[in-house]
Amino acid sequence: MRRGSVEIKISTLVKKMDSWLKNRKIPELKDKEFWNTIKISVDIFLTENGYPFYACINDMNRILAIKMDIEATVFEIRIRYDISKKRPISERTFSFKSLVKTGPCFNMTVSEAIGRRLYGISYELEELSYDAESLGYFSVDEMIAAYESAKKIVDKLQDKKLSYVFIPDNERKKLKQLQQTKKTDTWLVFIKSTYVRDAQAFIGNAQADIHPYSKDLDDDNAWLDVHGATLVAIYKDITKDEVVDRINHTYPEAADGVFQILTPEDFKSNTSIVL
Repeated sequence: MRRGSVEIKISTLVKKMDSWLKNRKIPELKDKEFWNTIKISVDIFLTENGYPFYACINDMNRILAIKMDIEATVFEIRIRYDISKKRPISERTFSFKSLVKTGPCFNMTVSEAIGRRLYGISYELEELSYDAESLGYFSVDEMIAAYESAKKIVDKLQDKKLSYVFIPDNERKKLKQLQQTKKTDTWLVFIKSTYVRDAQAFIGNAQADIHPYSKDLDDDNAWLDVHGATLVAIYKDITKDEVVDRINHTYPEAADGVFQILTPEDFKSNTSIVL
């Protein structure tokens, strides 16, 4: 048996695994038989390619976990499949479509992922960090702090939420409409620092006479790297919903978590804002 390359990227390994599974032409199978066949097939692929891992299917969420001998999860893979829904539940069959490369670790090499597990960083922690970044948080700590803050608010409102149920629907609708149409003097739209890179500013030549056509702007030594959140838009006298609409129109491909929308008042009332 040849030894698999530990310097290969996990995304490349999964791509090869995906092709290998498709070439096996796994037939339509019933529930337990299907998942067991996927597990056995992946184990065969890993063994034939010399990787010291084994496959495990999570019965709750049907995620394929690739584990080490010490039972630490190296990475997880979601499986795309079809179900024959027109049949009775007991007769339904599953057919394999593909492996989905989403989540943490796919840009790591196999050796890097193994090293992190041996060092004591669990896959669960990797996944939590990935989810925090996907939701637009600067760190896991920031996400947990937001959760704790929200939980306190919910706990505080427990006694009041029952009375909210008895507020007439038309009154609640009026309040919602009022909130949606509420305008503020100024909205500041930032791209969070996590999503900014390779930014420079002309701040290295204090003697320069700066104007749009100044030759001093050609001085590369005066352009210095800058870091942090970037203010990309200032809007006035519109609602927050209108701000979101304008962002979506200007940056149609961007995820919502890339941006943070604030008002000048936010900075006055909260001196610990993280952008």
